Amino acid sequence: MQLNKLERFAVVIVLLTLGCGFLALTISRSGGKADLLKEAQSNLAAEQQPKFRRLDLNQATLDELVTLPGIGPTRAEAILRLRRQRGGFNQIDDLLAVRGIGKRTLELIEPYVCIGKAVSKDHE
Repeated sequence: MQLNKLERFAVVIVLLTLGCGFLALTISRSGGKADLLKEAQSNLAAEQQPKFRRLDLNQATLDELVTLPGIGPTRAEAILRLRRQRGGFNQIDDLLAVRGIGKRTLELIEPYVCIGKAVSKDHE
């Protein structure tokens, strides 16, 4: 069956009308999609948070400390030295006393560390 020019035009108009109606329906329901987008972003943010045990700065070994971003063997040794001198850390900001650790490095490692009970000098 072949359609004449007028019939083809009518088919195009019907299809365009259906397409516009579907688009309008989709747009009118997009309020729910905004919530889905927010939920997806929230889930993504949660997935990006560390899903492991934080490293206790008062218990960590040299090998553990070097796994932290921006901390190599020299800085790790300096952290251990300061920990021995002070008898442990009271807060994460105490790391600012380590040469080579500034606010930027502290911000990098903060999500990966915590402060537990200080270990006495005899146990190190």
